[in-house]
Parts: sequence; structure tokens; C-alpha cells
Amino acid sequence: MLTSFGDTGITHTFLVDYELAAIQAIRVTFQDAVLKSCAFHFRQAILRRVQQEGLKTQYENKDDVTVYNWVKRLMSLCMLPTFAIGYAWEWLQQPPSTGSAATDAKLCALASYFGRTWITGEFQARMIQLQAGRTPKPRRRCYVDNDAKLWSAKQQYEIRIASVFTYLFPHPQAWAEFRSATETYLDHCGHMLGL
Repeated sequence: MLTSFGDTGITHTFLVDYELAAIQAIRVTFQDAVLKSCAFHFRQAILRRVQQEGLKTQYENKDDVTVYNWVKRLMSLCMLPTFAIGYAWEWLQQPPSTGSAATDAKLCALASYFGRTWITGEFQARMIQLQAGRTPKPRRRCYVDNDAKLWSAKQQYEIRIASVFTYLFPHPQAWAEFRSATETYLDHCGHMLGL
């Protein structure tokens, strides 16, 4: 692209769908590039891994939503500001106990995959963080309304978190408030994303 067209401008932001070859090519060509990703493909990749780990039945169980709620929060991490993803991962990396050793082992394998792939791996936290409320092209009204609701929820979350940071994190109450605000926000985003 650079060879054919020369300078492509100041801003180098790319929306990619988790194709490693494309990501590596962009990183080599545009060292200062900002890579963003698609929430749909992020959630799709996690759901595929849920199936691969043999957790589909537990995820879809309407009588016990423990697995569903934890996976929903993992999928909603993409709506957090980049700085908050690592903090939220600190408690989400420990999956909930289900009372079944086999299911708990599968959840631990899913958590390991998520950490390896989405937190420290090729698709690090900065890539999974999305810009809610920024619809790039005209879409159906229901999607535009959802984007507006997500944008509003994100603004409310950031205001609430700003008050937490005034305590400075060494204070135990600040950590509790941060976690509470983040869990509420993740649950809200999961609902808005249709999870």
C-alpha cells in the first residue's frame, strides 16, 4: 500500500478480524498503528472455545447460569477502557466453582486460553478494547440505539471509576468499589450486546 500510494496520512487505525497474517503485516508496515477489533468476532472466538472445551451444555443451562454469567463477563471485557481490562482480569481469571470437578477443570482451561490469547498473547487487551458508540457507517436503527446506550453506559462507568481513583488504589474500599462498578458495567454491556 505504501509502495503504491505513498504516505497514507497521519492516522493509522485498522479494524481487523483476528487474522494473524493481516495483523503482523500491519504491525510491520505501520509500526505506530492502532489495531482495533470487531466485538462480534471476539465473542464468536470465545464461544467457539467454549464449545471446544466441552462447556456448551453448561453455558446454555438456564437452571444454573454460573458458567453463562462468567463467560458473558469475559465477552464484555471488550467494552472496558483499556486500562481497566487487566484489573478486571485479575478476578475474572479465577472461574467460578460449579461443584463439578470436570466442569471446573474445563473452566480453568478456558480461563487459561483467554489469558494466553486475549490478555498476554497476540490479541492483547489494547486490541480487544472497542469504541462503543462510534458507528462507522449507517446501520439499522436498533443497532444505532444500542450503540448510544452502550456509549452512555461507558460514560457513566468512567465517571464512577474516576471517583474510585481519587481514593488511590491502596485503599481496600477503592478496590471493592472498582470491582463492583466493573461487574455492574460488564453485566450491563453483556445485556446490551445481546448475550
